[in-house]
Amino acid sequence: MKIERNEEGVVSVDGKPFAQVPRDRSMLAVIDADPFAYGDSVVKYDNDGWIYVDGRRERKWFTSVEQIKVWGPVLEDIASLEARFHRMKTKADSFFMNAWQPAYNRVIEAGKAHAKPTHVYEGYRGKTWWEYKSVKYINEEKPLLSFDWVEKPKDPINHDLGQLYYETDQRMNRYYKYTGLFRTVLERALEMMLRENRPINEMQSLKLDINGRLFWYVAFRWPSGVLEWKKIAWPGDEVIEMKIT
Repeated sequence: MKIERNEEGVVSVDGKPFAQVPRDRSMLAVIDADPFAYGDSVVKYDNDGWIYVDGRRERKWFTSVEQIKVWGPVLEDIASLEARFHRMKTKADSFFMNAWQPAYNRVIEAGKAHAKPTHVYEGYRGKTWWEYKSVKYINEEKPLLSFDWVEKPKDPINHDLGQLYYETDQRMNRYYKYTGLFRTVLERALEMMLRENRPINEMQSLKLDINGRLFWYVAFRWPSGVLEWKKIAWPGDEVIEMKIT
């Protein structure tokens, strides 16, 4: 079997095209019009997101969005992607305000606390505990929390408090991870959709209403001369207001 890719990004197997990689390499675009033979079977990557072998639906084919495995048709359902991202972000914001921030503040007030990590870790030079400290840095209005690896203390300081914060912080990180995953996939889906609806001139701005939430873009010209939409604000983004009189 001989696999080749030409200058246009079309990938061929034994001379028969079956896929095309866009020049920006944003995702794998499958050409479903011409199935290719693999051994004695005919394989077809269809636009419905499934791989067909000899006309039988076998399994889904996936693309990669910044190393996130995504089923192709999912990227076309922007409303559902936005709803899932919004739900996860709402949960993350609520957990931050109602659980993480109070736990953080309590450790700051205590000044020091110990915790025993429960996640998979290697430790540091045989040290297997964490010590949180309230530290006042130059140019910082409020003290911040730092941590360091320490040997197991004979008498852990504020262990219950430190362990509570550790567990809360680990959960907060998981919320941030999944919020980031949903955001990345939604951004790619919007980029793909907006490429098909490029701005006409540099004076344009775009307001997207997705599930009642507003996403703002502005026309942007790359040095190459290509006009594209550039994201300027999503729901929940920090906005700085200035009043000039």
